[in-house]
Amino acid sequence: MTILKAVQSGLEKSLGTENAKAVNFYIDPRIAAKDPGAYSASLQRMFGPGYESIITRINHEVCSLLSMEAKPFTNFAECIQAAKQRYLVRD
Repeated sequence: MTILKAVQSGLEKSLGTENAKAVNFYIDPRIAAKDPGAYSASLQRMFGPGYESIITRINHEVCSLLSMEAKPFTNFAECIQAAKQRYLVRD
């Protein structure tokens, strides 16, 4: 499982498959791994205050699918950095 697939899974579980596809049309999902701060900011602009529940679900999926310890990250970028470290260790 890659970080991108884990992020996509979290987005789909938050919004449903079709809505996640629509979000991906406007926000390139590859940004999530390359610049998680920009990805999070884009979701915030799109969803307003509701984005927090989406980010929380994505963080949960990233931890779960990449076999990471589930812990409360202070922000999306911190979660992705931990996932990158975990992903590098796994390979």
